[in-house]
Amino acid sequence: AEQLKAMVVERLGLKEDATVLLFGAFGPFVEENKGFNDFEEVVKKYREKNLQRDLVVITFGSGLGYKTFSGIYHRHFESIKSNEFLRIIYSAADIAVVASRVESFCLVAAEAMACGTPVVSYDTSGLKDVVDHEITGYRAKCFDVGDLLFGLEWVLGNIATYEKLQVSGIEKI
Repeated sequence: AEQLKAMVVERLGLKEDATVLLFGAFGPFVEENKGFNDFEEVVKKYREKNLQRDLVVITFGSGLGYKTFSGIYHRHFESIKSNEFLRIIYSAADIAVVASRVESFCLVAAEAMACGTPVVSYDTSGLKDVVDHEITGYRAKCFDVGDLLFGLEWVLGNIATYEKLQVSGIEKI
């Protein structure tokens, strides 16, 4: 897994030791239900607490609008037509953050887990069926940005826990 991650990070032109956060959705910047504003707040707070770490944000999804992150390297992919490239993006991420308010299933969470990327989400709707709390990722209290941040830090905080989440996510999907 570590070799694949290094290859993917190199292919995307990212720093090898950077923390890579992923957010994907249709209309990610304008569809309020997808929770981009909460993701943006989590990124800002994580950055403030971890100034010494390089941080990269990858977003993907078609739709109107575009946002940037001040002082943080950000790559956005509008339309991804290749399953291989989609796997590359998921594999490059350390964590997929799903801050949706409502999801019937949440393909982003399932695809991330299938690629060995743990998911941090809210404990709501279809995400309860996809993300197993502290087994394949972390389900934060509904719409609590502080708990979403805690989940992000919990996942990244211990390499053994992180590796267990990776394996459990792949096995589940």
